[in-house]
Amino acid sequence: MKNKIIAITLLCLLLAAMLFLTSCGESTPYDQNDEDGFNVTVKYDAGVGTFTTNVSVITDSYNISQLTKDANGKVQLKLIDPADPVRGSANAYSATNSGYFLAGWYTERTEQKDSDGKVTYSYSGRWDFEKDRLAIDPDATHTAKEPITLYAAWIQQFSFDFYSAKTGELIDSHTIDPNYVTEIAVPVWDEETGKLSYGSFPELKDMTLAGVYLDQAMTAKVESVSLKHTGVFNPANATAENPVMKVYLDYKDGEWFRIYNADQFIKNASVGGCYEILADLDFEGKIWKTNLIHGNFRGKIEGNGHTFKNITVEQTDARKQYTGLFGALTAEAVLRDISFENVTVTIASGTIQQDTAFGLVAGSIDNNATVSGITVKDSTLAISSSANLPEDASIGLFCGIGSAEGIDLSGISAIAVGDNPEGITVKVNGNEVTVTVK
Repeated sequence: MKNKIIAITLLCLLLAAMLFLTSCGESTPYDQNDEDGFNVTVKYDAGVGTFTTNVSVITDSYNISQLTKDANGKVQLKLIDPADPVRGSANAYSATNSGYFLAGWYTERTEQKDSDGKVTYSYSGRWDFEKDRLAIDPDATHTAKEPITLYAAWIQQFSFDFYSAKTGELIDSHTIDPNYVTEIAVPVWDEETGKLSYGSFPELKDMTLAGVYLDQAMTAKVESVSLKHTGVFNPANATAENPVMKVYLDYKDGEWFRIYNADQFIKNASVGGCYEILADLDFEGKIWKTNLIHGNFRGKIEGNGHTFKNITVEQTDARKQYTGLFGALTAEAVLRDISFENVTVTIASGTIQQDTAFGLVAGSIDNNATVSGITVKDSTLAISSSANLPEDASIGLFCGIGSAEGIDLSGISAIAVGDNPEGITVKVNGNEVTVTVK
């Protein structure tokens, strides 16, 4: 096919010169084409678009003598889509127009003007490059007028416009070319990572998508795995209806994860994270994150009645103010419906600073933190004989600072450990733990 097409780039660059010279009656590159036998041309007009060669018009020229005739002595020429790879990597002429998609190539383009004088076009005769053929008389000679011009028709890209269901404000848009894409995947939870996979949907900082709706009142929730665009594209005449589809999104506060195993929790653990627990979690042989042990936890854990078990925590940095499974639970923190089982928190060696607080679950719990539905079983708060505690250290069985009201403390014991456990006395009175050096 390549040897039947003259170099397109040359014709693109010389097109204006060819037309000018033709009007002056002088010799043009078309004359040379005739002498070489390339006496049939087909023009592709990209209109407001451009080809990858940064021109808006390209022309194919064919040598009639090299084309096969049919039984009637006609040549049935199969035209080549400008973007067809058959042209070769150096001559792949894809047409583009930012913000628009190519509806197709058409044999007829009619100019129209609205009341303001704005020019628009209507199209007909969409060319099918697989089925359609251009009939050519092999005895015809070339003229300056091409036997056919195909016009590119452009339609504004279809879009999914994402709005906040709460405020009605536009969040983001995602555009598609309906020639290739008519629907997008609805966000789903990835059971391997525990994260929500957003795909084409907007992801907001410190927020998690809670629902997708077709109306702002949130009465028409999208339950399917994909969302099909409601726009209609008619390729026959290059028209489109409803190119913009409004989608309403409901977000909830926090970056949420769905947790199915201990590894997922540890990998995603942060002081600001939010976690929906969907299975019992066994931390045997796993390291509880240091940022939780001493940090100010402001996130949320919805336990759904599941168990965190076999957790071992050791205070190793005497400079930290708070120590527990969570250093401190801030006013924003939520721990709800969780059972802790076989948890060991050890206050280890080192000179511990003033104003410190320790507890099995938290060193400190803010009065406004939400702590409900919590049970503790077979767990231990261990104080090392090597730990040099200040006299006013606040040590709590459940929490060092804050309230343990409503918590059954019978599942927690406080013991002395270390090189000389007999050298200290550990006494428990409700949530308060007193450590005395003998």
